[in-house]
Amino acid sequence: MKPFAGKERSSQVKVVYATVFEVPPDTGDATVIPASKNQAISHRLPAFCGLSGFGIRREGFVGPNRNKEEHYVAIRGKSYKYTISVRWTGEKKGALTADGKPPVEVATPPEFKGHEGIWSPEDLYVASVNACIMTTFLAFAGRAGLAFEEYESEAEGLLEFLDDRFVFTKIVVRPRIVLRPGEERAKAEEILHKAERNCLVSNSIRTEVVLEPTIT
Repeated sequence: MKPFAGKERSSQVKVVYATVFEVPPDTGDATVIPASKNQAISHRLPAFCGLSGFGIRREGFVGPNRNKEEHYVAIRGKSYKYTISVRWTGEKKGALTADGKPPVEVATPPEFKGHEGIWSPEDLYVASVNACIMTTFLAFAGRAGLAFEEYESEAEGLLEFLDDRFVFTKIVVRPRIVLRPGEERAKAEEILHKAERNCLVSNSIRTEVVLEPTIT
């Protein structure tokens, strides 16, 4: 097992896949944890300069004998803050605001004696997963050079009463993607599932997220 290196060693390396790992801010050995699903694996690596961050494992074939090697590239960790305000506007309604963005009216949904025709927290929860998968897909598709004509997605969240409280147990996301002529459906589906695995919203929640794509 090789330690993290600051740069990839050779242009001869053909990367066949990459996996993102979160590295805890320890010194010495650090257990490597896949950041996407937070499941520990058995490999152990030296911490990179004792810094918290991310490592990308790249596996490729090198040299005339096509020997498989693994390379570890350290990436400094990043963090961001998102500030949202909500103000009660009367009845069971409110307004969401954030600097530089238009306000969004929100309300208790009609299922809980609220209002019709206004975005509810339940709507926004399901929408955040749906939108995050789309934007993550757009990023990965751009890097992979996947050409498509349309992307549209419906998401359905299941809210259930369990253990004396309501909880979203499942969100089914149904993307519909129209590819440009010559593009492979298998490639698009692989990118889509990669997007779901790396969607920061679905990685931050306990709700099961299921993809049911239609690709033409």
